[in-house]
Amino acid sequence: MKDNLIINIKINSVEDITNNFNDNKLSDELGKYIYDECLGTPLNKIPILNFNFKNLPKKEEQEKIVDMIRSYYGLEIKEEMMHIEYNNIRMSFLIVLGVIFILISNLLSSVFWLEEVLLIIGWVLIWEVVYDLVFEETK
Repeated sequence: MKDNLIINIKINSVEDITNNFNDNKLSDELGKYIYDECLGTPLNKIPILNFNFKNLPKKEEQEKIVDMIRSYYGLEIKEEMMHIEYNNIRMSFLIVLGVIFILISNLLSSVFWLEEVLLIIGWVLIWEVVYDLVFEETK
């Protein structure tokens, strides 16, 4: 068990687990607590949730709790995956646009100031992607 992360959760009633407005959803407060407990833990450690109930719920309620936890973090993962996909599309678009501006600036030799402006815009777009990759993606 030393390879696992054990999170002890004290529950007085099943209502403490559910959302105040929807009995079929996990409480945001509990979801945030579990997430905060997992922060800084290596990815190879498996989190084990140890619920300490005042009154042990029925088998159906236990299964409902497990489903709520899976659903809660499933939505979190889907949202994060959508953000990553959007960011990858945005970075690809900026790289292509930057290269296009640089190529156009190389083709324009008759108008000096336009050539320089397009070159600067192209490199700024490419730098935005490099900045995101080096500084933002490493967070």
